[in-house]
Amino acid sequence: MIRRSWALWLALIFMICMLLAGCGENFRPTIIPQPAPGGDPSANSQAVVLSNNPSTNVAGSADMHVNIGGDTVVNVVQVGANPQFLGKTTGRVFIIDGNGSATLYSPTLAPSQAGTATSVVTFPSNATGAVSGAGVGGGDIFITNSSSDNVSRISNNAVVQTIDLGAGARPVAAVASTLANKVYVLNNGANTVTVISALDDTIINTINVGKQPIWATISADGEQVYVVNQGDGTVSVIDTNLDQNFATIPVGTSPNFAFFDPKLLRVYVTNTGSSTLSIIKGDGVNLQATPPVIPTKLKDVTLSAPAVSVVALSDGTRAYAALGGCPAGTNHTNLMPTTNPPSPGNIVSCTGNRVSVVDVVGLRESKVITINPLPLGANVTGTIGGAVSIDAAGDASKVYVIHANDQITISGLAQPVRNGSLSIIKTSSDTETTDLNGNITRIPAPQQDPACTPKTVTGVTGQVPCDLQIPIVVRVTP
Repeated sequence: MIRRSWALWLALIFMICMLLAGCGENFRPTIIPQPAPGGDPSANSQAVVLSNNPSTNVAGSADMHVNIGGDTVVNVVQVGANPQFLGKTTGRVFIIDGNGSATLYSPTLAPSQAGTATSVVTFPSNATGAVSGAGVGGGDIFITNSSSDNVSRISNNAVVQTIDLGAGARPVAAVASTLANKVYVLNNGANTVTVISALDDTIINTINVGKQPIWATISADGEQVYVVNQGDGTVSVIDTNLDQNFATIPVGTSPNFAFFDPKLLRVYVTNTGSSTLSIIKGDGVNLQATPPVIPTKLKDVTLSAPAVSVVALSDGTRAYAALGGCPAGTNHTNLMPTTNPPSPGNIVSCTGNRVSVVDVVGLRESKVITINPLPLGANVTGTIGGAVSIDAAGDASKVYVIHANDQITISGLAQPVRNGSLSIIKTSSDTETTDLNGNITRIPAPQQDPACTPKTVTGVTGQVPCDLQIPIVVRVTP
């Protein structure tokens, strides 16, 4: 009886297997991997380089878009004259210029759309001296107007609100907490941070911070704002739930910039008055604990020269600092000439051409990368300087650094040729990328005059290139 039962079971299993095999001739169920919503983000990732056009003959400057995967220029978008700031918000980039307007567009514009799909927002007469901005959920942008002591809100490509901050505030920067629906505005003249509701544009609170706040970054969870105080060499930490300054951390001399590392939950602060990079530990913050757990400084890492910009890789292994050789106190408000108030800008004094590689595990400078001029030919010499901005690809494979003060000196020409460009560093070797022939990949900034053609000069091998625009900032998007 038992043997008969086993025989029946074996026969049944055999029949099922045969049926499945037969059906498989017509339908073979398989698991097909589906891409994440939106596809691979690296496919659309671009390094956006904002350049200033010093030519008086050609109006407008340009945003140059470099494809992360192929290291090729995929777009050049004309923006307003004398640009000051490049920012990112939901699905768009925005550029603030020195003539009272902002240019907004999608960073994934096709080349054919570059001249037609941009939106230009003109600021009202009571909003002057725009120097910075921050995007909030939904794509709206809050612009800090340093000269008129107020903030403009841009919505649907128009200024819909102007928020007064009080005489002498001099707002210079802002960050937004999407989690809290708030904007934090740094008032360089009042040593305060104004908290604005992104829901109804009302002022929620005014927070005292250190002297001359100049830059801020926000934690990945949106719960802490780190305010860089250039005047007293400190970083103020604001809790976005309580809207209170709950910690003051000493850093280096004349800090100007900070980057929040979402992998290690650290803040990297560049100090323009000292050859150091301050690293702040921002994980485990808990104000309800006894005693409270607050951010603390891990170390001031000694660099080979003062840095003006820094970025950390997404894999948490290294940080890269741009050693631009700029004067102490250089920041985004005084790097380039401004029209209101008049200023010559510090860019002409930025002569550094190196990038510092920082081991964020060992907390030390592990290497210095020197960006050298490419071979130029007979009777031609060149210099590279002004490494003032740096950013990294989202997959940590590359670092992008601009040099704004490159020049070519040619025998027979009275004036040097300006030759600003973008360098691309492979993080696997910490060397510049090369093509299949071993030549360094160096991407020039757009020409000052698009109609200019290279010239031939007696005694010079090859043709004399046209003057290029001055690259001032690079940002990777998305």
